[in-house]
Amino acid sequence: MKAQHARMGNFKAAMIALGEAVIRGNKVDAGKHASRLTEALAGYEKDVPHKNVSRIKEFQAFYGEMKKRAVKLAADAGTGNLRKAALSYGRVLEACVSCHAKFRN
Repeated sequence: MKAQHARMGNFKAAMIALGEAVIRGNKVDAGKHASRLTEALAGYEKDVPHKNVSRIKEFQAFYGEMKKRAVKLAADAGTGNLRKAALSYGRVLEACVSCHAKFRN
């Protein structure tokens, strides 16, 4: 659980920094922070939900979708296309909100 909390803390920090870079139009920092997102997810395959432990497969599916969206976001930010990156950012947040609605609240 401790590693999972650290992973999500790193992911959150990267998302905040990435959002600021996109808003400010800083393509270099956007690419850097987007790469941090995918790095932060490394090892998620072992994570389990705090509640509803019997729904591990569903929880892992959310993680898989979030990783897929984070990879797309990193690709968009890496090319310097901040408009696409902004849309991809929203898609990542959508995955976060959906998972938290089912497993945190």
